[in-house]
Amino acid sequence: MRKKLILAKVLKYQKNYSTARPYFNCTIIFNNRLVDLSTHNFLNKNFFNAISFNKKINPVFNLNKRFYTTISSNELKPWFLTGFTDAEGCFNITIAKNPTYIIGWRVQARFIIEIHIKEIVTLNMIQKFFGGIGTITINPRKNSARYTVVNFNDIINIIVPHFNKYPLQSAKKIDYKLWKECVNIMSDKKHLTQKGLEQIIKNKSAMNLGVSNQLKVEFPNVIPLIRPPFITSDETLNPDWVSGFTEGDGLFFVNINSDTNHVRPVMSIGLNIREKPLLIKIQQFFEGIGYIYTSSSNNSVEWKIGKLSHFNKVILHFNSYPLMGLKSYNFIIWREIISLIETKVHLTLEGLAKIKSLKDQLNKWD
Repeated sequence: MRKKLILAKVLKYQKNYSTARPYFNCTIIFNNRLVDLSTHNFLNKNFFNAISFNKKINPVFNLNKRFYTTISSNELKPWFLTGFTDAEGCFNITIAKNPTYIIGWRVQARFIIEIHIKEIVTLNMIQKFFGGIGTITINPRKNSARYTVVNFNDIINIIVPHFNKYPLQSAKKIDYKLWKECVNIMSDKKHLTQKGLEQIIKNKSAMNLGVSNQLKVEFPNVIPLIRPPFITSDETLNPDWVSGFTEGDGLFFVNINSDTNHVRPVMSIGLNIREKPLLIKIQQFFEGIGYIYTSSSNNSVEWKIGKLSHFNKVILHFNSYPLMGLKSYNFIIWREIISLIETKVHLTLEGLAKIKSLKDQLNKWD
């Protein structure tokens, strides 16, 4: 039986020990819904049993009085992982001078996902999905956590087969294709020859940030490869891929007009302008709702949904194909705000205050 994912996040916490009868009040996200707790219902036997039905409780971290806890971890869906990699992953080739190697250069293929440190639980799930391979490291200066796979056997036997079976959909598939060609050269030991090494450098020139100035000087005869154009496939996007990609590049937020107190929830996905065809495809997946805005000045494109009548399609999707990381908390809060708007609660002072309180919890990274 698959264990159900239960997530809890403290949004608001108040306590008072000065009275004759101490009490506390807090609002949490629990089991994909908002729950208001007090001393009374927290000690209620039925609620306590609901929380503790699985006795294995693993605290993850406690940052600035926002607490994240998982009671059991759900397995990632393969397409979700590919979508998340499309948003946050990197296929990397490093080439460093090393006299101990036959050709004088060391070549290494790496698969990397680097995200904010508060999303480290997602990296734990990814590592578990891949059978425990790779390492997770933390960079306190950047407030980031990184999952890295460098073992060549793991790359050949686990990473490559996954992305062959569940292919990338964004422009990152171009990097993956070039990266995989390098991996194949390494598998055949041809990277230990001058010709093979130069082919890897040529591929690298069209990947990610290209080649270093050192490599350009050391290999002047290698002609840089022109990066192939990004073309989307004709296949319909997998729903889990959409959720995984949104987990990485999606944003749920709420605007409140300071003069009129008009409340406007928005969902958006922003990409480089070269990936506009993918954004159009995502819009088509959601039956054409929302609008796509292009900015030539910063080479960006953004899909925005701001109409209340359109949100039902979004909510139905993410209810059926849930987000798995911290983005799930933002979605649940965002969804609750929409529910309050639909019931006209936002038109009351109390309701508006509640919405503002919820809004303050969205997209907090500090």
